[in-house]
Amino acid sequence: MQESSAEGIVEELTEELGEVSERAIDRMLRTLHIPWAQLILSAAVVVVLLILLFLLRKLFDRHALSTDNNLGSRPIRLIYKIVRVILVIMTVMFILQINGVNVSSLVAGLGIAGIVVGFALQDILKDVIMGFHIVMDGFFGVGDVVHYDGIDGIVISFNIMSTKIQNLVDGTVLNVCNRDIVKILKYGDVLDLDLGLSYEDPPEKIHGVLQAVTEKIGQEIAGVTEPEYMGTISFNEYSVTYRIRMHCDPMQRVDVHRMAVSLAQAELAKAGIRIPYRQLDVHTFSPK
Repeated sequence: MQESSAEGIVEELTEELGEVSERAIDRMLRTLHIPWAQLILSAAVVVVLLILLFLLRKLFDRHALSTDNNLGSRPIRLIYKIVRVILVIMTVMFILQINGVNVSSLVAGLGIAGIVVGFALQDILKDVIMGFHIVMDGFFGVGDVVHYDGIDGIVISFNIMSTKIQNLVDGTVLNVCNRDIVKILKYGDVLDLDLGLSYEDPPEKIHGVLQAVTEKIGQEIAGVTEPEYMGTISFNEYSVTYRIRMHCDPMQRVDVHRMAVSLAQAELAKAGIRIPYRQLDVHTFSPK
């Protein structure tokens, strides 16, 4: 009897506490003017946001682990941060809308602010967009030898805003905004030596001399592989172009080209083959 009466007292106390708690929560919600449905929906939106952020982080981590090149992860990291901020802002605005707050003026204000910021940062945005294009295309990266604006150089630094190119000739460093990189050439291991020679020299003699020059290039210039005499390439206004092709490390192409030109010049001079230059024939006549 005593045990059953004690259990009954505990049950009554539990029920009373539950009713008191419900009345307190209802009173608090009425005071804050927050209906149950709005509160539950707002909580659900927050849960969805947390799930999306968790999945987004997992995708970013997976990409970062699978990307060996650090340049490839930089734009993805920036995209991740931007998407995360957008999701948070959209969630806050959605919750405000659920709870009866008019967010149309806030959206308009954000739009105007975005336009102002866009005009102020348009050059920076151009750099970022071009940086994305370079990374996504994978056209060049740090360590590549390129030709830009008349300069043969190596890319020593690249980020989403700018690119630094070190001149292979004198070591000077050129800092280029990514928005200015409209046309750039990436070198491989192929190096062509084009020689413009006179029309007056017999082609058979020229072919023989240049074949010997090709063999000498392969023997005397370190780092050159697979030298090949390609023969006649084009007929120009005052010269015929002949080509010798070789393979070398792109980092050595400036030095290899200089040594190959010097060697070819010496051998052509020995053979008596002239290197032409632009000439102008002037015809005069005397009036009768």
